[in-house]
Amino acid sequence: MFGGAAPTLESCLLIGSTARAGGAWASDGASGSVQTSRIEGNSAISVGAGFFLDSSPILLQNNLIMNNVSLDDGGGVWIDGSSPQLTFNTISGNSGVDGAGVFMRFGAPRLTNNIIAENIGDGIYFQIVPSSVIRYNCVADNDSGNFVMFANNPSQGPAGIGVLDSVNANGDPCDRYRNIVLSPLWVTGTGSNYYLSNTSAGNPVNSPCINAGDSLVAAPIGTTRVDFVGDSGIPDQGYHAPQLAPPPPPVTNLVIQADTDSVKLNWSYDGLGLFRVKADSSSTGSFLSTVAVTTDTTVTLPYTAPIHPTKGFFEVTVEPLP
Repeated sequence: MFGGAAPTLESCLLIGSTARAGGAWASDGASGSVQTSRIEGNSAISVGAGFFLDSSPILLQNNLIMNNVSLDDGGGVWIDGSSPQLTFNTISGNSGVDGAGVFMRFGAPRLTNNIIAENIGDGIYFQIVPSSVIRYNCVADNDSGNFVMFANNPSQGPAGIGVLDSVNANGDPCDRYRNIVLSPLWVTGTGSNYYLSNTSAGNPVNSPCINAGDSLVAAPIGTTRVDFVGDSGIPDQGYHAPQLAPPPPPVTNLVIQADTDSVKLNWSYDGLGLFRVKADSSSTGSFLSTVAVTTDTTVTLPYTAPIHPTKGFFEVTVEPLP
């Protein structure tokens, strides 16, 4: 997308793409918005595996930005000379050299009410962005640090960012901008792996991200709870999933066909869904390795790790489309 363009994307899947920069989305001077979408499993040879934002005042709101891989900087979001708004997103599992979650250089990005956690590298990387607005976020459990400054110089970002010298409305330690660094305590439910643990929904403890957003703004339509109760009052941080009713119908009639250099899986499903194929080389049933994410009901997989050419077990699960 280039200067003058202002597209609006809502309820989209941007999955499994590869580019030199901007694996899922590259924007040079464009505006517009991406909302309530899933940006997953994209890769970039250089920067910005999820989003590449160059002089781009775009709005990213209520998205799942996860498991994107940059060989350079900005695994989830790469920002240069821009003033985009990122609000109510969950950014997790991304990797990059600097800024595995979010990389920021120049401009005045505005990040509010997001969860940026469990990225493979930095949570947020600051390079000459002292005017950036970073408020009411959960930035936690990122491998190389949560708030990381270029040359370890605190002046690269807002004064006092990440210094836990205050307490938020929940009584949790936070910085002066009400950012917390506590684990979000995600739980898995129908349609999402990023619900917030909530005792009112039957979970054992409450996530610190509940009611930790900015009280002056309304939460997105949706829910952070496994029982689909909507978010009201002070908003919760992070992605708000659709308020679903019953669980989706099951995947049926899974057929596995082995060939000399690949294995083909096909199955039946009543409706539309996002299918996640997992593999296990033993019969333990742990299925830790995701080998494909697709909206089709068939997939062909080469014999590369963790898929074994002579033995293996597969699981196909379905999630409702966002």
